Amino acid sequence: MDAGSIRKAAKMYLTVIGEKESKETKKRLLTFEIGETVTQVLRRNGIFPAMPCGGRGTCGKCRVKVVNGHLPVTEADNRLLTKEQRKEGLRLGCKAILTENVTIQVEEEAEYEVLCNDSKTIECQKQKEDGRELAIAIDIGTTTIALQLLDMHSGETVRSLGELNRQRSYGADVVSRISACNNGAEGELRKLIRSQIADMILRMDVKALAKIVIAANTTMCHILMGYRCETLGSYPFKPVNIKTILTSSEVLFGDQVPRCPVEIIPGISTYVGADIVSGLVTCGFAKSDRVNVLIDLGTNGEMAIGNREHILVTSAAAGPAFEGGNITCGTGSVPGAISGAKIRYGIARVETIQNKNPVGICGSGVLELAAELLKNQIIDEDGTFLEKYMEKGFPVAISSTGKIVLTQKDIREIQMAKSAVYSALCLLVKRYGAELEDVDTVYLAGGFGFHVNIEKAVAIGLLPYEWKDKIVVAGNTSLQGAKEAILKKDFLQRAEAVVNVSKEISLALEKEFNQYYMVNMHFSKKQE
Repeated sequence: MDAGSIRKAAKMYLTVIGEKESKETKKRLLTFEIGETVTQVLRRNGIFPAMPCGGRGTCGKCRVKVVNGHLPVTEADNRLLTKEQRKEGLRLGCKAILTENVTIQVEEEAEYEVLCNDSKTIECQKQKEDGRELAIAIDIGTTTIALQLLDMHSGETVRSLGELNRQRSYGADVVSRISACNNGAEGELRKLIRSQIADMILRMDVKALAKIVIAANTTMCHILMGYRCETLGSYPFKPVNIKTILTSSEVLFGDQVPRCPVEIIPGISTYVGADIVSGLVTCGFAKSDRVNVLIDLGTNGEMAIGNREHILVTSAAAGPAFEGGNITCGTGSVPGAISGAKIRYGIARVETIQNKNPVGICGSGVLELAAELLKNQIIDEDGTFLEKYMEKGFPVAISSTGKIVLTQKDIREIQMAKSAVYSALCLLVKRYGAELEDVDTVYLAGGFGFHVNIEKAVAIGLLPYEWKDKIVVAGNTSLQGAKEAILKKDFLQRAEAVVNVSKEISLALEKEFNQYYMVNMHFSKKQE
């Protein structure tokens, strides 16, 4: 046997340690084949680093630190990491090629903040006298998965659980997930979502369930059900199935969880799914005669306008900036995420989730920083930094891994995201035949909407000034709808009624949208 064959046959080891001890990263010894990347090995062994760019080496989020051994510096490392970071041993895992035994440290996943409207008890239409009957409501988002265990007798929440979606290592948005499915990862993505939900249900520690109800965007639903995703990513963007789905836990999760029926709420289109239908019903669109608006300011930027007679919907493809994605020091709504900020005399004073030490900037923090930078004339209405901050960005805080900054690139991401949302809203209202002033109530849904400072959202031109006093922070309306579907017998009937009166506007076919988009890239002059 020649030397090359011997080397190929020998086992190679990647030792993984975490920043703190956990069952996922407590000094695990993983085998690999020479030529594999670090993230390939991590994913194969149940460790799922965030990769908003889908592993293309453009976001810089999948950082690992070499503790022992050697990982060659790549072109992506040179482009996205500073000289000091490379010297400290930081590498981008998606491009780091394994050639020898090496020990790395990985960032550990913080517990995600679950927005479940816990305080709201839903009046039940189903009662049972002989003990508690339990059911689970699930919201499958592109970024997060949230579960609630419900007592069907009282309508109260028994337990809540939320996690980052493990599929995030295949990209931050639905387009990345569709692309991954179409490039051969469909089975892996399906396995990931099913196993993660099963694990979360097991952690609820229940022996019997009456039912499970799921609300999800159309892409997540397709992956969960094992539907082909080719048609989701190409014109005419036709989904395989967006009707109400009645299946079972055995079909989706095997014998891992208690056997029970599973209901999946219907969707409207490829990019306006069951999560929005769920929100429309729980916000009362199915019964209202007034013109209302629902906005989910997540990665997909879904929105709707209308009432029980007629609803128009669209998706703005705002990108992941409002969920901390595509932001240099961005993070999700985890403990320590910077969620608010004020700038005085050129210095940022920040607020973090749970008052923990800063770990990064979540969507609401990104928005508040942009508004404060604009107010203090550190950026102008074109979004351009003062020259002193152009190269290294504006210093926001210090974390355990280094400086937290907001860069010129981050400001451009914010501009594109806010322009997409504002422009889509303006066009949606116009196509409905209304004016901004005609809208009665604006429901702001999703994790970003839960934390957002309304005045600052208006100040940067994310939301119309005319709606400043009409906005209601609605929380996780997708999960809330799944709960109502469990506790109210007529929910699915109302959901299907909403679908039947809904019509989608495709922004890709609207020439006027591009005109709005270019104009609205500038920041608003309105500051309170």
